[in-house]
Amino acid sequence: MLVAASPELIEPGLRVYEESGRPVGAGFPTAVGAIDLLAQDDAGGLVVAMVAEGEPDKDVVLELLQRIGFVRTRVAKSGQEVRGLLLVERLSEPTRYTIAALGGTLSIKAWRVALSFEDLPV
Repeated sequence: MLVAASPELIEPGLRVYEESGRPVGAGFPTAVGAIDLLAQDDAGGLVVAMVAEGEPDKDVVLELLQRIGFVRTRVAKSGQEVRGLLLVERLSEPTRYTIAALGGTLSIKAWRVALSFEDLPV
């Protein structure tokens, strides 16, 4: 997964969540579904990131909230901040309003794919 290979591209200082010194945050399994990327930020908080293709609806927001709840109850240490990050290509206005109502628990970032070409020596 591209986001797990370079989480600092999503947010400076972001790194894949580790257990016992091993990175385990890519495709992190939970009882409510896998987390695309469980990461840790510079402040020590946990970030639950989900990548949505196309235009996600409010069901994606619910799925992300369930995963945040799982991490808060089963993974995070007492007092450790847990927040969600939805990575989207585009977002409908109703879904944007749903996220806005959550008061900072979730944030949104748009992803873009760039393609480049270079000559190879013959």
